[in-house]
Amino acid sequence: MKKWLIFVGLALLTALVACGGQPSGGNGGGGGSLDPRDVAAALGSAGEQTNRLAQSLSGAGVPVPVVAMPFSSGVAPLDTSTWNCDAVTASGDLTDADGDNIPVSATLNGRCTWSYNGGEESFHGYWEYDNLKVEDPSDTDPAAGIKASGKITWGFTSESGSLTMTWTIEKHDFVKQGSGFNFAYKGTWEANTDEESFSFNYDYSGTLTPDDMEDPWGNGTMSATGSFGVGPGNGCTNGWSVEFTLTNVHFATCGVDGGSADFTFNDCEGGSCTITIAWHGCSDATYGGTCMELPTSQEIH
Repeated sequence: MKKWLIFVGLALLTALVACGGQPSGGNGGGGGSLDPRDVAAALGSAGEQTNRLAQSLSGAGVPVPVVAMPFSSGVAPLDTSTWNCDAVTASGDLTDADGDNIPVSATLNGRCTWSYNGGEESFHGYWEYDNLKVEDPSDTDPAAGIKASGKITWGFTSESGSLTMTWTIEKHDFVKQGSGFNFAYKGTWEANTDEESFSFNYDYSGTLTPDDMEDPWGNGTMSATGSFGVGPGNGCTNGWSVEFTLTNVHFATCGVDGGSADFTFNDCEGGSCTITIAWHGCSDATYGGTCMELPTSQEIH
């Protein structure tokens, strides 16, 4: 498998939107207008805490498939203002009274095209909406969150090859509740190179209490339950999966510094084992369970 292509492609494509808090202003305006580029940025910000979970847990040795996460911290974003989204259509209630770039209820279809020049190679490709429905839980509160479902496909081509990724979103809800947020994520990622394919599924929900409500995708405390896994193929007969429970896991600037996690890892051969982690501070954790050796977080089969 051209693993390097998948890694490079995902790193590039996950950089297509700005990281951090929910965007404001954007490329378009409020009222009844809607810019497909701003919707992409809003989805990117909403997915940021998912990626932060993956990065922090993988750093602790938990087998999270980081390469399949939708958006990535610490990567310079490609300015969405360079995208050409003239072919994208939007229907529904496009009102955005609170100016958070999330419409009351809109469905998008069509393709944006983009290019990236830098580093050792240049890339060009597209971001395509396929009946993607986006909703604002409250159009009077710019920090209310986001709800989304549908399909997004990324494709890019370089001198080294091509990669297509499809993100099928069954549920992507991140909704403000009191001093925190409730979230529920379920969907599938599929990546295809010129020669190989790779699939990843996830289904989990929980709560997030930010340290600062003005920065909902920054540091905070998360509790969640769910699962994720990689489908069969590429040398893995049965695929592999992880079921997990997170209890008051606190994300700090230095990484995870508190809380606990329980995992059941189901491997490619049909076996299973358990992993428990208790964090006592950054770079300070105790481990337990029956797994003799934790899988490498970067393994994709």
